[in-house]
Amino acid sequence: MYARTAVGLELRELSRTQSGIISRQQALDGGLSKTAIGRLLRDGQFQRWDAGLYVVGAAAPSWKGMVWGGLLLGGERARAGGLTAARLDGLTDTDELPIEIMVPHGVRVAAREWVRFTREQAGVRRASLAREPRRVRIEDSVLDLCARGSAGDVVMWTTAAVQRRLTTPARLLTAMQSRARLGNRWVLEEILGSVVDGVHSNLEFRYVRDVERPHGLPTPIRQYRVPTSGGYADGGYPDYGVLLELDGRGYHSGIREFRDRARDNRHASAGWTTFRFGTYEIYGDPCGVAWSFGGNLVDHGWRGSVRRCRRCRGRSFDAK
Repeated sequence: MYARTAVGLELRELSRTQSGIISRQQALDGGLSKTAIGRLLRDGQFQRWDAGLYVVGAAAPSWKGMVWGGLLLGGERARAGGLTAARLDGLTDTDELPIEIMVPHGVRVAAREWVRFTREQAGVRRASLAREPRRVRIEDSVLDLCARGSAGDVVMWTTAAVQRRLTTPARLLTAMQSRARLGNRWVLEEILGSVVDGVHSNLEFRYVRDVERPHGLPTPIRQYRVPTSGGYADGGYPDYGVLLELDGRGYHSGIREFRDRARDNRHASAGWTTFRFGTYEIYGDPCGVAWSFGGNLVDHGWRGSVRRCRRCRGRSFDAK
C-alpha cells in the first residue's frame, strides 16, 4: 500500500485557472514526481487526456478546457484564434469544434480531431491583451472571420461585433490598415461605412447599397423606436409618418407573421404607414422597390424625387 498522493495548492490553483487542464511539464514543475503522477492517474485524481495533457478530476474536459489544452500544446506564444477567439470574447454563443489555435510561423504542432493549429506571420495581428485564455484581439478575430467568409458573413460578423459593443467600426478600419493582404477587403470597407450608419443585417445592407443610396431616397432613422408603441422598426421617417420594415428569408411564418400584422395595425391606428419589403424584392428588383417606395414617400410628404441608377437604364417606372 502507498499513501494517497496530494496535489499541491499551487498546482490546484493552476488547474482551476486552466479549466481543469494541466500539462505533464506543469505537473513536474509543480513538484510532482513521475511516480506521483502515475499514482494520481491510478487514483483517478488525474486523467490522461492527450499526449502530455492531464485532466484534473473525473469530469470530461470542458470546451474552455480544450482551449487551454490547445494552448499548452501550442507553446508559450500560442493563442486562440478564429471562432474560438470569437467565442471567448462573446462574439458567438456556440462552443465550436475544433478548437482553433494560432502558433508562430515555423512552429509545427500535429493537429488532433479536437484542435487545429494555424501558423501566423509576425506583425499581421496585434499583440494579445492580458486576458486568459490567450487569444487574438477582437478586431483581428472579426477580420479573420470576414476574410474567410462570404459577403453575407462580413455583414454578420461586423454588425454582431459592433452591436454587442465589442469593438467599433473605427477600430476595425484601423486594424484593416495594418494588413497588406486581406480577403473581402472592399466588402469590409463598404459594409463598415454602413454599420456606422446603423445597418444591422445583410438585408439592410443590400437595401442601403442597392435601393436607398443609388436612387437618392431619404435616409431613415435606422432601428427607429416608434413613440406610440415603444417597439422598433428597421427604419422610421417621423416627418412623413412612414415606417420601413425589411423581412429576411423565412421571416413571415406562423406566429411571427401574426405579430407583424398586429404591430402594423397598431401603428396604423396611431397614424403610421408601414411598408414592408422582403429578400425577394430587394435582391431581385431593387430598382422596382426604390421607385415604388419613393413614390409612396412622395405621397406622404417627401419633396424629393427618385433618381435613375445604372440598373434602371432601359426600364420604365411609375414615378410620382
